[in-house]
Amino acid sequence: MMSRNLQNSANRPRRHSEASTVKTSEISSAEPVVENSHLLPTCQRLRNDRDVTAMEEGELKDGKKTLFMMSPRLDAQLGGYPPDCGTKELKYLSYAKVLRDRGMTHPMRYSSTRVDALGFPLPERYPLCSTNFGAHSFHHLPTDSVVLSQYGLGIALYFKYLKVITWLFLLLVVISAPTLAVYIIGGGTTMAELTALARQDLPSILGITSIGHLSEASSVCDQALENTELSLTCSAGEIGFVKAVYSTYDFQGSCSCPERNKVAESSGICRGYAEGSTCPVDGAGCFVGVHPVSLRPCCSFSRDDATKTPLFDDMRIQESEDCGSSMAQQIVEGLCLGKKSCTFNVSEAITYAWEPDANYGTNCSKPPTIVTIDSVANITKEVCEVELNDDSDYSKCDTDKPRALIVYGRCFTARIDLSGAWNLKIIGWDSMSRREFLGLAVGCDIACSLAFFMIIIWLRRKEKEAVDHIDQNQIKALDYTVQIVHLPYHDDLNLLRQEIRLHLEATLSNAPPFAEELDRIRVADVQFGKSKSRHLRLLSRRGVIVRRLEIAQQRHEKLQLLYGRLDERVYTRREQRHLRAINQLETELHRFDIKLEQWYAHQKRYNISQAVTAFVTFEEEEGFHRCLQEYPDLGWLHRLFQPYYKRLHGKRLRFRPAPDPTDIIWENLHYAFVERVFRQLAVALITLSVLFVSFVLIFVAKEQKIKLERQFGRPTSCPTEVLKSDVVQDELNKVTELVPYKALVECYCKNFLVDHSFRSMMYESFYNPETGEDEMLCRSWATTFVTTQILSIASVLLVVAVNLILARILNALVALEKHHTQSSQVVSRVTKVFLAQFCNTALLMLVINANTNYFSSSPTVSETTSAGGFSLGILEILNGEYSDFSADWYNDVGVTLMLTMILNSFSTHLYLLANYIMLKARRFIDRGYSFDHSLTKQDTQRDLEALYRGPKFDLAARYAQSLTSIFITYMFSAGMPLLHFIGFGAMFMTYWADKFTFLRVARSPPVYDSKLASAAGSLLPYAVLMHCLIAMWMFSNDRVFESDSDTTFQEATMNNKYSPGEGIPIFDTERGQLISRVTRPQVVVLFAFFVTGYTVVVMRSVLFEYVPALIRSVFPGLARLLEKPRVAKGIPNYFDAIPTPCLQEKLAATSGTQQLLRPDLRAKYERALLNRLAQEEPMPKLRSKRSASDIERFNQANWIVGCPSYAISDNKEYVAKLAIDSHLSEQIPLDQIF
Repeated sequence: MMSRNLQNSANRPRRHSEASTVKTSEISSAEPVVENSHLLPTCQRLRNDRDVTAMEEGELKDGKKTLFMMSPRLDAQLGGYPPDCGTKELKYLSYAKVLRDRGMTHPMRYSSTRVDALGFPLPERYPLCSTNFGAHSFHHLPTDSVVLSQYGLGIALYFKYLKVITWLFLLLVVISAPTLAVYIIGGGTTMAELTALARQDLPSILGITSIGHLSEASSVCDQALENTELSLTCSAGEIGFVKAVYSTYDFQGSCSCPERNKVAESSGICRGYAEGSTCPVDGAGCFVGVHPVSLRPCCSFSRDDATKTPLFDDMRIQESEDCGSSMAQQIVEGLCLGKKSCTFNVSEAITYAWEPDANYGTNCSKPPTIVTIDSVANITKEVCEVELNDDSDYSKCDTDKPRALIVYGRCFTARIDLSGAWNLKIIGWDSMSRREFLGLAVGCDIACSLAFFMIIIWLRRKEKEAVDHIDQNQIKALDYTVQIVHLPYHDDLNLLRQEIRLHLEATLSNAPPFAEELDRIRVADVQFGKSKSRHLRLLSRRGVIVRRLEIAQQRHEKLQLLYGRLDERVYTRREQRHLRAINQLETELHRFDIKLEQWYAHQKRYNISQAVTAFVTFEEEEGFHRCLQEYPDLGWLHRLFQPYYKRLHGKRLRFRPAPDPTDIIWENLHYAFVERVFRQLAVALITLSVLFVSFVLIFVAKEQKIKLERQFGRPTSCPTEVLKSDVVQDELNKVTELVPYKALVECYCKNFLVDHSFRSMMYESFYNPETGEDEMLCRSWATTFVTTQILSIASVLLVVAVNLILARILNALVALEKHHTQSSQVVSRVTKVFLAQFCNTALLMLVINANTNYFSSSPTVSETTSAGGFSLGILEILNGEYSDFSADWYNDVGVTLMLTMILNSFSTHLYLLANYIMLKARRFIDRGYSFDHSLTKQDTQRDLEALYRGPKFDLAARYAQSLTSIFITYMFSAGMPLLHFIGFGAMFMTYWADKFTFLRVARSPPVYDSKLASAAGSLLPYAVLMHCLIAMWMFSNDRVFESDSDTTFQEATMNNKYSPGEGIPIFDTERGQLISRVTRPQVVVLFAFFVTGYTVVVMRSVLFEYVPALIRSVFPGLARLLEKPRVAKGIPNYFDAIPTPCLQEKLAATSGTQQLLRPDLRAKYERALLNRLAQEEPMPKLRSKRSASDIERFNQANWIVGCPSYAISDNKEYVAKLAIDSHLSEQIPLDQIF
């Protein structure tokens, strides 16, 4: 290898630039820039050249050793550039060559004033902000980007798509602003409460932007012994119904599950052991169910023998005959109805007073007392005054048992309080009914959906116009080529090629003309895809070894340049290491060469390699259209009656337009449709397995969070004021189990945070009179609370991490599906990554927290009950906490979802930023922690160029990420309009991050077509349907959007077995009735819009996709009439359209690393080249620059864009992949293999 380089360098003439000289005399200059080179002295360049010449002749010395080696300048990899990079002592690489390489391999422009050492213009970066990336517009003026147009239509459409989606989400933000304002203001959260909430749980602040901040109709309950305080507080609305019972404590029911009936904190199952259908009386409950009042998991002591359901009759609120006070109901109604909260002491010695109110029916049972308010103005009022024992009967009460008052209340939320907004108070709009606001919210949501749908349709139309414009103005090899899907059996490919050519020329020459009359249709070339791709796989693996061996040899050659500069032992050790690597790679290469020879001998002997498809290229466009006209692909039924003269050896031929030659995956062409379907199913199963692992991890985190919440419990309602003594007594009641535990520690600690810091709360002490010690109850509560928040954030981070992992797993798995074209593989990758990330981010979160109790036979089952669903081993599916989009769902799952989308918006860009920083760090370390670009530790120029080459610009991953963000943010935005802003931020950030990556980091992408944009656009209309489906369910929740009619109840349901107690009605009588829910007023409009949109999308798919396929198979004649007619583009002859450099390169090909042309093709190539040269000769030699450039542009406009041939050896990507251009592949018989 070295001797060959020395020989080549001896025969190569030296190049000295006359037009430019180096600005600095130091050879180590990292960037030899020349500005106004004619002003610099010539002696400076000559001095550097003398140094190089002296080194070539061996005259330079370093210490005692003379250098006898090839000059680094003569290294072919340096491209003639002087060495300006290496160690401090020796420069043997060229950083200037690296800069030029970046200009050719990265999106950069060339300077008009600055040139390098060889006189080439220096590459410059495009400005980040002022560089125009184009945009779709409503006018017909050009809006394409000059920068992006050179990288294909796909890149340009992607950045236009990002711009449209960004503006779309900004429009959605504006449309949904009124509903967002009502959600924030209508919740009534003060600034002090918001500050306290931020101290407790910062992400929960997001909940004030959702429907959950409006709260919902709810039930409250409290139970107080005599001479203690009872308190009822509504989180929203006012108390509109109460049921009060004053009797013996043990026989009146309970507001929450008693301590002995609670489930275990660690496992969530009952602690008792059943004996048949009952539990031991002295033990704990053993039949898990739902407490009838609190609707929380609870364990009963018995169950029904027939239905096996737990019985909680002893926990339902009930009156005892001849043991109670009938005045308790009247007292509680007078004190609590119509109020947000009420608190009073329970005592038989107190006289309770209230003002009668006819609206709530709180009249006096005996003549009211007249109370004077203002004696001067003689203003009085009527007051009802009664005592608990005024109408009571305790004859059957156990005198040893304490008496208590239990009260169940229902909070109605028919109106939204807007008095907190001063700007609304000015116009007199201080409140509105929830049904009025529902109409506003539904109207805004329909406007958002219409805007989304119309803009997406407009976007797709603009993309189609761009595609049609490009297709009409570009010439590609596929404009001349058809694909034969099935071929007859054959023994000789050359003979089959000749038979196909003669058959098609004879058949199509006699066929009716399509666009022009031709005497004869000629076939230019026929290429085959073989049934066995083992040779391509072997060549691909061999190509990796070849490239590694080339690099290893080059590194060894560079090491030889350091001979005499390094210590002898160091040099010997490094040389031995390089030689070992070279020997190992040569051994592997030899093994692959043997395998390749064995394969070739085997297939030649047994003729097992059959062609499965053929690509037929015609000389004229007319042949292409006539072939598709005579052989229309109208289904198997049409081919069944194909005339015999059109068949080849009796084989029915099926033709279709060929894909672009650079789009074909040649090694996958032999995989049949059925096998590819099974492979896709296998990939889907692997993806589902990863999603299942994610589901298990999130489920475990959720269960751990619920377990910690059981430790302190949740208060049924917090009194307006909670004292330390109340908390201590409540904790003692938890231990003694004599009185139900109310979890007042959470109420106290949260109230403490309003006026104090988190640190102060952690050190707040509670004196326990039983132990005589101070206890840090708030610290214990806060520790548990913070742990639950950490688990919530951990589940969010887990979702984001799994999304990143899924993208990388599917990148590898999609290749196993063996697609025939690159475009179908990329589209499959985008679709699968998007669906996997969508399921992992949105659907898994819904399933884990969802519960089927809404469709339960019990209308009183709460949204926060875990008693539905089914089990899958130890996992409970659809047995989560919520069976509806309740206020708690928004404050829990909704907040988690918004936080996930915020982090998901940053995660991809942070990953790219981390890679960018690591790449910069690698370069900095390579320079010896220096900013001097003339220093490097790399051995070869190729390694140096690879170090400064950016990563790939992965368009498929970016489309999948953007689709995930669009679908999830818009899907749940009806109840959480902040998601519109999050979506706008995500798209805005994605546009600028990808623009920065494209212009500053990534290398030039491959030429993408429009298939990715078409695939993404076809999915977006389904986002509107999913949004409408979720919006219907959110807006039809009558507990959130309660009307005045919802506050009434049916008397017949008061004694229902599913009600919380005697005399308590069932308020949710329409629970589980889907039709009545979606046809409620206001919501029925959204339902009609959903049905209309669903009909349009489905009918479009049916009419334009499935029906045409059916018609083609059953009624081919009708299909031919309905299909869109093809139009000829009027392009030149195929050989005349091949670019001149391609003709010259193919004709100059010699044996070795280049595949020779077949004799028939060589003659046609030579004739085309001679004709082209003959056309240029008559032109005058002296032409203006303008006329020359016009001619060049005309020639290029009539040349084929991309690869002009369907031969694998002409595909640059496969040439590089298979390394058939390497000198190590000279012995491979390319003509015989391909």
